[in-house]
Amino acid sequence: MDFSFEIIRLLKAHPAFAQTIFVILSQRDGILDRLKGRLAGAHAYLTKPFKTQQIVAMIRALLEEIVPGPEGAMRQGEHEMGSSGV
Repeated sequence: MDFSFEIIRLLKAHPAFAQTIFVILSQRDGILDRLKGRLAGAHAYLTKPFKTQQIVAMIRALLEEIVPGPEGAMRQGEHEMGSSGV
């Protein structure tokens, strides 16, 4: 049983972690798994195997949401949610 979704929900409910960005790295690539991650509060979901460049690009996109660069802030949800997205 995978408890990662519940852990994210519990942490997001705590004020100290409410603004924390969560990224799920999983071998499960089903649409329901991705949806469960989004509903739990994960900002991104990447499936294994993944390339280092994918993680770096995802982190950059997530950081851009927090600290806008010269091009302006990205809207939440514009970054890719893994290879097939949700």
